[in-house]
Amino acid sequence: MNKLLEVVQHIFTARDGVSYSLTKLVGIAAAVVMIGKFAVGTSTDFSGFGTGISLLMAALAAKYFVEDKEK
Repeated sequence: MNKLLEVVQHIFTARDGVSYSLTKLVGIAAAVVMIGKFAVGTSTDFSGFGTGISLLMAALAAKYFVEDKEK
């Protein structure tokens, strides 16, 4: 259980390893909601789902690309 908490903390922390990244929290929450709506909903828009998930990943990647590594 302790190792699981360590992995979860590592996923949600920012580059400094101490503070939590709000971008990661919002991105993961949005992805979970999109996956849930896609799985439960009646409409199966595969292209819209794929576009939404890829845009979330691209936004997170762009944020970390322009962010300082020293912070």
